[in-house]
Amino acid sequence: MRGSSDENKYLDFGHETASNDLAWTNDVVDEFFIQTDAIRDFLTRTPTRPFIAGPKGSGKSLLLFKRLLHAKTQPGVIVLPHHPVKAYSPALDFSTAPFWHLFKDDKPVMHLWGSLWSWALCRTIIAGWYEHERMTHHDKTLRMATMAELMVDRRHDPFELVFDYLHEVDTGLNRRRGRALVPDVSDLRNFIVRNADEYPPTYVFIDNHDDAFEEQPQYWIASAYGAFLAIEELHALTNRRLHCMLTLRPEVIWRLRESQHFPKWSRDIFQITWEDHELMALFRKRASYLHRSLLARPDLAQSDPMHAFFGDELVDPATGKVTIRTVNLETDEPIHERVESYLLRHTLRRPRDLIVVGNEILEKVRTPVVAGESRARRIRDGVNAASRVIRDGYLAECESRWPWHGDDASLKSFIKRYIRYNIIPQTEHARINREFAERIGQDPTVTDPLSALVTFGLLGFPVPDANQPVAVQRFLRPDESTSAQIPLSADYYLVHPVLYGDPFHIQPVKGQAVGPNLPFDPMKVNWDARISQGARRSSIPDFQNVTVFSWIHLSDLHFGAGNISHRFDQKAVARSILRDIETNAPKHPNYVFITVARK
Repeated sequence: MRGSSDENKYLDFGHETASNDLAWTNDVVDEFFIQTDAIRDFLTRTPTRPFIAGPKGSGKSLLLFKRLLHAKTQPGVIVLPHHPVKAYSPALDFSTAPFWHLFKDDKPVMHLWGSLWSWALCRTIIAGWYEHERMTHHDKTLRMATMAELMVDRRHDPFELVFDYLHEVDTGLNRRRGRALVPDVSDLRNFIVRNADEYPPTYVFIDNHDDAFEEQPQYWIASAYGAFLAIEELHALTNRRLHCMLTLRPEVIWRLRESQHFPKWSRDIFQITWEDHELMALFRKRASYLHRSLLARPDLAQSDPMHAFFGDELVDPATGKVTIRTVNLETDEPIHERVESYLLRHTLRRPRDLIVVGNEILEKVRTPVVAGESRARRIRDGVNAASRVIRDGYLAECESRWPWHGDDASLKSFIKRYIRYNIIPQTEHARINREFAERIGQDPTVTDPLSALVTFGLLGFPVPDANQPVAVQRFLRPDESTSAQIPLSADYYLVHPVLYGDPFHIQPVKGQAVGPNLPFDPMKVNWDARISQGARRSSIPDFQNVTVFSWIHLSDLHFGAGNISHRFDQKAVARSILRDIETNAPKHPNYVFITVARK
């Protein structure tokens, strides 16, 4: 097993893309893999569930690969695609296909997408059977001649077939009366139904990976939905003699839930979920395989990987637990937090996130130590760097789901302009809604951007804890997005820690840690310590002997947010001051706007 000796120990936590991390042995996969009870049930259940659903970074590709290795252990089966390809997956240019030919009124025509994918999958399966016949028979059989006629050519990758068909439609082929014609699948399907029992069980693995999902999200969803329909049909027609495995994004599952058939389909879908202790088990496992030169206490690598990785400096002598000081929450007394909680609340709780965190921490602790710099400081810097990586990728995913667009209304622009603190009371919520509605020209009573951020899991809210008389912080996971889980109103909205730092500079409210599943007590919140009390240095350069203003209206000072109108319009300043007073807005300024006049 790799990792069992110092010579083969890893120099990082692994690649964030699972397919780049794998070799073709079960032992190596197991070094990167945590088998939860649900995953173990999925891998051993017969018949297996053909669809693996989860958000980006949840381990769909790795689990599909694990299922492929399991299929290869069964004697006499046909596995497609052939070695060394792990699964059929879209090429980089797949997102450039003219998909709109199978759309009507900006909506996908699902029966056309299902028929197209049924044709592509039948071609793939028949090509696999043809190759099986060629390898097992010296002479051509009658079925081989029929299959050669049905295949037309040797193309067998379903993504390639779908891509080529859409381009043919775009060039004027496969059209009648201006409408796209889906290939006739009846002969292919009838051949498969008649001959399914004549061939060994056939497994087809399709990794619908989503590296370019945000470029054409509606296309990806329509294509995956069509593949889902085609697989369900083939399984039913062949009495599950065929086994097609497909990975799906949560957005596809949300669309499937809108169908009356979802209760029937749901038993075929395995949705990956990870509990906090399972994610930390993954982190510990990968830490235990690190080379000893990367560990602060290599002698503890097997018995206590967390202590080995983080070192003695972070161990609480009273409890023996690894803790870290959360400096940005402190007021008078130091605040320490279990390192497991600290790591998890700065991620979106996906396996890939823990890999990113581990690698970013390694980058920081590898750098030469600066005089007076603690290991804890470098670990905090590594976690912050990991949060930025996780955040930037996730914001790019969410941009297509954000209801407002344009330079002034984009998702990043909204967060940068309106989210000041990591705890948002109702008064601040009202201010944000009102100012954003004014900017985009909408009715503030129907504009609620914070609810959109809640659906992304970037904002949370307090909910009662069922097991104790306290409130806990509820954040939706990236694969959750149902309006039933979003409160109509909340006393506080809580900003996810992945949004802290550049370029948003959201200021933490002292005394209360924010993060999924943490307790929330508004009595602990120190509203007077929202920003540093130290003097801020002006960003305006010093000019010697230059008169900038001949006099200043001190009454025009306005503390809070503002725009260009405040520079010249005293009435605009007065209205803003009055509005902030009425809504009890925060008194600490992010900026100071001064109205000036010359003599």
